[in-house]
Amino acid sequence: MKHLKKRSVACLIAAIVMVVFGLFGMYRSASAHAKTVKNTFTDGNYCITFQLQSRCANAMSMYTLGVTALGSGDESAESMRTARADLYGAISAGAGPSELYELNLALQEAVELYYNHLDNASALAEDKRAALDEDYKNFQSAQRVIEADSYNSDVRDYQDRVLATFPLTVFRAILPINEPELFA
Repeated sequence: MKHLKKRSVACLIAAIVMVVFGLFGMYRSASAHAKTVKNTFTDGNYCITFQLQSRCANAMSMYTLGVTALGSGDESAESMRTARADLYGAISAGAGPSELYELNLALQEAVELYYNHLDNASALAEDKRAALDEDYKNFQSAQRVIEADSYNSDVRDYQDRVLATFPLTVFRAILPINEPELFA
């Protein structure tokens, strides 16, 4: 007990308390910023997640319209259906932006192949062709909205303005900050 009454011990305890509260404050601040950035990926009508869901809906509509002309065993139709199901399942499971990015690329490729394959199929009725073209236009439009989204620049800004600042650069390794990832 005598040690606690010494000035040097009191200074050491005060320094330890200041460091602990400083670390806690850095953690709370960085985590709050990270959560704000992450929410831009999932919240709102123009967020990336909403646009990915829209692309899945358009792909499913295109599949339904075209499968009657191509037949249910068509390879391009099944490839697109599978790519769409994979992306939709990943969205529903809460997959991260980098995984969703890869699945979105796979869906884009499958839809392009399917749409081009349907262009060569003459068995599609004129009204179904118009609906298919509209779905394809909406599918591409959602991709343009995704490309114009500020999420990736928000993540880079977070990395530059929050994570790259002192003293967080020193203590970042010991703080359990759940950083936002790029949609890339």
